[in-house]
Amino acid sequence: YIELPGRIEYEYAQNMLFPRMYSSDGRHVAAYKEWAQVKGTPVKFNRCGEMVTVMKPTFAENLRYFFAYQLNFMYWRYFMWNFSGRQNDIQGNGEVSNGNWITGIPFIDEALVGPQEDMPFDIINNKGHNVYYMLPLLLGILGLLFQAYSGEKGIQSFWVTFFLFFMTGLAIVLYLNQTPYQPRERDYAYAGSFYAFCIWIGFGVAALAKGLQKYGKLSPVIAGSVATVLCLLVPIQMGAQNWDDHDRSNRYVCRDFGANYLESCEPNAVIFTNGDNDTFPLWYAQEVEGIRTDVRVCNTSYLQTDWYINQMKKQAYESDPLPISWQPEDYVQGTRDAAYVFPMTDKSIDLKTALDFVRSNDPKFKKIPGINQELDYIPAQTLTMGVDSAAVMAAGVIDTANLPYLQKEMKIDLKGKDVLGKQELIILDMLQTNDWNRPIYYAITVSPDQFVKLDPYFQQTGMAYQIVPMETQGTVRSINTEKMYDNVMNKFKWGGVNTPG
Repeated sequence: YIELPGRIEYEYAQNMLFPRMYSSDGRHVAAYKEWAQVKGTPVKFNRCGEMVTVMKPTFAENLRYFFAYQLNFMYWRYFMWNFSGRQNDIQGNGEVSNGNWITGIPFIDEALVGPQEDMPFDIINNKGHNVYYMLPLLLGILGLLFQAYSGEKGIQSFWVTFFLFFMTGLAIVLYLNQTPYQPRERDYAYAGSFYAFCIWIGFGVAALAKGLQKYGKLSPVIAGSVATVLCLLVPIQMGAQNWDDHDRSNRYVCRDFGANYLESCEPNAVIFTNGDNDTFPLWYAQEVEGIRTDVRVCNTSYLQTDWYINQMKKQAYESDPLPISWQPEDYVQGTRDAAYVFPMTDKSIDLKTALDFVRSNDPKFKKIPGINQELDYIPAQTLTMGVDSAAVMAAGVIDTANLPYLQKEMKIDLKGKDVLGKQELIILDMLQTNDWNRPIYYAITVSPDQFVKLDPYFQQTGMAYQIVPMETQGTVRSINTEKMYDNVMNKFKWGGVNTPG
């Protein structure tokens, strides 16, 4: 086993039983105060030799946040979406207009989220507006009681169902201790809990049949038939309400745009992606439909790991191994996970020299003045990479019209970056090793903080930016109009978004 560096153990100056508010992110702190109505109590502590006074949230305020946000907003709201109704599919952060649960019963909804008459067009026509009149909820509560009061075996099976419900729902809330402003609605995390409640809905039908049999003096067959017919109205209502916002027929946006990213690239290209929406559809297009399997999709989030770099150094379909010169011992997990930008000179240095410097295991290349530990670092803020014009022209990276703008060297200005992650080091190594043999692109959706300051050399060709050896930023050269036009007009597919309605 290898102990990896970088794990931080926080020691809090003050703590309490069942702490719920822990994030120091400014947005989270503001939301904590709002959700828990925090006033706090003053606490003094020693911060690096300086006595500091902060307002510590009380235990009661932690509990208020737990009940108001984590339990009510982040669980029961989602629960009620499924068994009572949903206002709309716009992500909510506590405001009255977005993502709340409703019933479809006017006076209840008015009490919950305000008047429902004369709503704006986009709210009235939101396909995520679904109402069930609380019928699934009431049926589930009836089934819960029926199971619990059905003798010894009934109560035993009730506890089994209850703990399935609890452990896949409320227990997750307790464990995750979620912060405010989640990046998306988290209802999917509790699907197991909702399935468990559906068991009680099933028992609710049985309870209704038993009631009809006992109090309506009906035979078991007739009672069961009547209960079934009556209760069928519940899933019919739910299905009718949910159909329009769950119907995926003729929706091929994901598939087609995945192909569009690939079609934006020249043959045998490399395209860097970053998130799920600009990676998985591309993989699908290649793996399932065989579209542009000559292009190598390289996800920068995964490029921080040794196993993924190993994959990138292998053949995949018609895509040759990526031009990575570093060996496994250079990037194995825990090794060169990051390199600090610490200029030892005001002058620029050659990119290959800088990468060799980081790659070296010589202790003298790990010492930074004033720091008592060995660190991987880049010794200059500006890196240069020479451009072989013959290689550029042979590869067709730029056309003859742009030949006057071809640069003898590219400057990579790292100003504003304190550290380069492993993925950024590998990208720079690829750029250096590739020597323009393969076209290299970034998907247009990649976050700028992953660009390694290469964006002055980006040229858009569709849904991708190609790295070219000429400055394009702020010029007409930032778009390759011929390739862009050909891709958009002749190669791109639109997944149905070009169809009215």
